[in-house]
Amino acid sequence: MHRCCHCHGRFGLVSHRFRFKRFCSSECVGTHRRNVATAIQERVSRWCSDFLTSMALGKGRISGEFAQRRYVGMPRGPAGALRRQP
Repeated sequence: MHRCCHCHGRFGLVSHRFRFKRFCSSECVGTHRRNVATAIQERVSRWCSDFLTSMALGKGRISGEFAQRRYVGMPRGPAGALRRQP
């Protein structure tokens, strides 16, 4: 038997649809939308805070230590300038 994706209630004469899911009422649709939006916002804020923390602590992909290691042991070009290796 088919049930509402939010409250697991039975369908009446009318069923509401949102993103390939069926709901028994417009209240369930609104609640489901709010829950999904809140979950997405939490994931994005967690990702941003983790990313900014790692960059602040120098654990990011581009840190000062990484940039310094790129030029260690490379041959020098004309006039003593450092060259990047391809």
